[in-house]
Amino acid sequence: MIVESTYLGRYNKKIYATLTIGFFLFLVSEIMLFSGFF
Repeated sequence: MIVESTYLGRYNKKIYATLTIGFFLFLVSEIMLFSGFF
């Protein structure tokens, strides 16, 4: 996926934004999960 986005170029920003949003939502869900336990 990274190689394809690097060579194509046109999907690079879209994929990067999607990964960033997905990672941010993952961090938020983990924080909510751990705050629920503690």
